[in-house]
Amino acid sequence: MDAKKFGNFIAQARREQKLTQAQLAHRLHVTDKAVSRWERGLGFPDIGTIEPLALILGLSVVELIKSERIFDSQISCSDASDLLKEAFTLMNEQEKLTLKKMDDQNVVKQQYATPDALRGRISLHDRYSTNKFGWFNWLYAQYNFKPGCRILELGCGDGRFWAEHFDKLPEGASLTLSDVSGKMLETARQTVGHEEEITYQVIDAQEIPLEDGSVDIVIANMMLYHLPDLSRALQEIRRVLRDDGVFYCATGGENGIDSYIRHALHLPRAEKLKFTLQNGEEILHTVFSQVEKRLYEDSLAITDTSDLVAYARTLPWIAEQPQLKTRLSSQVIYSALEAKKENGVIRIPKEYGTFIARK
Repeated sequence: MDAKKFGNFIAQARREQKLTQAQLAHRLHVTDKAVSRWERGLGFPDIGTIEPLALILGLSVVELIKSERIFDSQISCSDASDLLKEAFTLMNEQEKLTLKKMDDQNVVKQQYATPDALRGRISLHDRYSTNKFGWFNWLYAQYNFKPGCRILELGCGDGRFWAEHFDKLPEGASLTLSDVSGKMLETARQTVGHEEEITYQVIDAQEIPLEDGSVDIVIANMMLYHLPDLSRALQEIRRVLRDDGVFYCATGGENGIDSYIRHALHLPRAEKLKFTLQNGEEILHTVFSQVEKRLYEDSLAITDTSDLVAYARTLPWIAEQPQLKTRLSSQVIYSALEAKKENGVIRIPKEYGTFIARK
């Protein structure tokens, strides 16, 4: 990105708006010296300032980044691609996204405080998955529930899985649904019901308030990678399981939809999550003697790109990063993903499966 060209462009746009450097600085909440540096080609605004600067100068974000007027109202796929590449160079080390937030329980609680984002992600899979048997049906088929067994689910989410499968449990089975978020647990209670037959309890997987050897089956799906102390949580799960108990934990892989979206947006691959299909078996073997991995074969065939854009904007590495969220407008994301269509379809591999662990 040419700093001199950028500086001259915004200086001309500022004058067209009849603004002094001081007036522009005041509206952007920066110093007039900062504006002067930009216009002299000695630096760039930070990512969070790009969109408001464009708005004040009567420009689109694409025009600002490219430092030239674009009279076509539509952003081409190549323009969007160039914008993503160029804007990414503006990010300094402090602005690079990190997945360390995935380990922060406060962030996790906030992200899953309400079911909206979770339901939005699930709906994409419901609509566009090519395996019509269904993820929830496949998961239930992996479980070996016996009459009278005691089941504990950690991180139950909105409870939709049990709304569909609770009535299939064998006679005498007891179920405890838990989540670290009280609001999410309340959503599960409303979704599943059966309050006389199901125990609803707020539980942190790192400190399970149950006696040793008191549970036959523990389930923890799509949540172990959020835990700050995964080793401690696995020890807790092992502790509450009976000697012949079973631990089921579903997770995703490193090459699924998240990786696909990052690649389409010209973003670097994510740091490895702490629990995936690739590393989960080794991690579980530190606590459990027997570990089996089972894979669910599936993919997405998306025809409406806007649905994928809505999904992308709920991902924590976009939703929880204001500067990145500003740069990646819905229009930019749409153009980048639309370019991936072949014969009207965006095809994305899915990597999901479950581990089955025993003492």
